[in-house]
Amino acid sequence: LIEYPIWDWDQKQRQNLPESLKVTAWRLHTSTVVELKQQAIAAYRSQITDLIDDDPAGFRLTAEMLANFTRPWEVYLEETR
Repeated sequence: LIEYPIWDWDQKQRQNLPESLKVTAWRLHTSTVVELKQQAIAAYRSQITDLIDDDPAGFRLTAEMLANFTRPWEVYLEETR
């Protein structure tokens, strides 16, 4: 099982990380697509603006969380047995 911890970059949601003690973290080099990734995230205005303002349980990606997606690599977690 390999996981990409999108929401787990948010400290409030880190309890969603794998509980197994046998997890290997590894990086995937993505420097050639960082700009494309940022464009894709920006396309989801409902997640980065107040476009949806009638949902009290709604969310918005914070600047802190978005900063995690500007790196030239992505972190993946792989459960080992």
